[in-house]
Order: sequence, then structure tokens, then C-alpha cells
Amino acid sequence: MNKKITCLVVDDEPLAREGLAEYIKRTPFLELVGTCESALELIEKLNSLSVNVIFLDINMPELSGIDFLRSVPTEKRPFVILNTAYSEYALEGYQLDVLDYLVKPISFSRFLKSAHKLQKRIDDAYKIENQKLATFFFIKIDNRLEKINFEEILFIESKRNYIEIQTEKRGVFVTYLTLQKAEEELPKKDFLRVQKSFIISKNAVESIEGNQIIIKDKKIAISRKNTQEIINEVTQNSFLKK
Repeated sequence: MNKKITCLVVDDEPLAREGLAEYIKRTPFLELVGTCESALELIEKLNSLSVNVIFLDINMPELSGIDFLRSVPTEKRPFVILNTAYSEYALEGYQLDVLDYLVKPISFSRFLKSAHKLQKRIDDAYKIENQKLATFFFIKIDNRLEKINFEEILFIESKRNYIEIQTEKRGVFVTYLTLQKAEEELPKKDFLRVQKSFIISKNAVESIEGNQIIIKDKKIAISRKNTQEIINEVTQNSFLKK
């Protein structure tokens, strides 16, 4: 996601607002869209602005930052990063699903760490949303681009700098790509990396024998470290989890 992350600063202290606004302007992937002196003003601005994250003070007159969080469900508000001089509110803040908690005075290095955390969360959400919409990808083979539908993939095997994509009816496709890059493109609800060299389609699994997954006539060893987690993820059957 290349679009800048839009930010709104809410604090009743002018110097605190100015400080955070300056930090936002110094961070290339952030964009300041406004500042507020109170949570009541924040509610008004949210109706007219497109905001990805609120930098929210806790102790403010009339309506505190915590009261604002209690009044607005998580799914109906932007990400929230609390900024306050009082660390004792940290636990309650996290219980209200805030992304981070900055204790004043806030250094630029600490602010930047929080900003990168925000960037990763938004990028991850963006990828998940795109994966829900996508049903295929294209791979390069020699001088052509080949369309591979997700539903036809049985498994993908890493061969150093290449991968082999085994499909159900069209055979094997070999392309210059890392397994990690392929994993990023596939919907996580349907595909699972079971060891360092294999990604499998959950729907293609025919059986599991010990620490091996069977797909057609292929036996794929499961990572010993995460064997039970992988089996649970593949089966998704409650009667196996007694």
C-alpha cells in the first residue's frame, strides 16, 4: 500500500498537538489531516474527514479519551494510538483495542516505532482484503505470462530460486519466484506453509499419516516443530481436538 496514512491529533495541550503534528510531517508515509482540542471536536471531524489513525490524549475536559473509546465500537473507528502523561491507563487502553500507548514526553524515535507498527498493521489488512478478492495470479514462464487459478493448485514446492506449482489437471509449472513471495499472494484461508519448502492447498489434502500430508500420490513432511498446529489448521474439525 503506497497511499499515505492519514492522521488526526487530539490533545487539549497546544504544545502536545504541535509536537505530534511535527513528528507526523517528518514521517514520509504519514499525512496530517487535522488536529482537535477535545474528544467532542474529534467526533465532529470524523464525520467529515477520512482518517486512518487517531493520536488520542486521555485526560481532556468534558469527554476523556478513554470515554471516547468506550462509546465507539472498534469496528466503527480508525486505529487509535494513545498519547498521555499517565502510564497507569496503559492496560485499560489495550483492553479497548488501541494500537499503541505513547507516554509523554514522546521522543521521535519512540513515535517512529509506533508509526511503523501502524504501517505494518494497515499493510497486513490491505493484503488480507486483496486476498479475499483475488482468485488467481500470473506467473512468468519463458516469454509468456501464465494464469494460475488458486482453486487448481495442489501444492507448491521450493527449488532454491524457483518454485514448482503442481496443479490438479494442467501438470507442473516452473517459475523464477521465491516461496515466500508466492505465499504472500495466496489467500491464507485456503493455503498453508507446512515446512520451509512446501505450501499446500488445504482443500487438496486427502489424508494425514503421522507427520506426512498426502496429496494425490505426493507425501509431504510436516514441520516437526509445528506438527500439531498444522494438523489442526488443515483439519479444522473440532472432534479431533479433544
